[in-house]
Amino acid sequence: MGKTKNKNRDEIEFYRGIIRDLEKQVRTLNKELQYYKKRNHIFDSTKQDEEISRDSEDTIIKLQKKVPCDDCGKGHYEEFEILDKVYGTCNVCDHRKKLK
Repeated sequence: MGKTKNKNRDEIEFYRGIIRDLEKQVRTLNKELQYYKKRNHIFDSTKQDEEISRDSEDTIIKLQKKVPCDDCGKGHYEEFEILDKVYGTCNVCDHRKKLK
């Protein structure tokens, strides 16, 4: 008889442990929900900012990447195009190189 009582007791403790874990999970999710409810106005304003920024995409200026000079290492190549080929001249040492 002792074994069956211990077996039932172990099952009860096992299920109580599962219930405790689930209750803990519910508490943390409720806290997270309250956090986001309080800060809902912050997230709404960021969505409006994204919509405004998307409207002005045509005003973005594309900056060219500067290629560092291989010869002196200090300057950058200023690009110019001749017959569908891109060449660069260093702004410090006037070294020329075909870039593309």
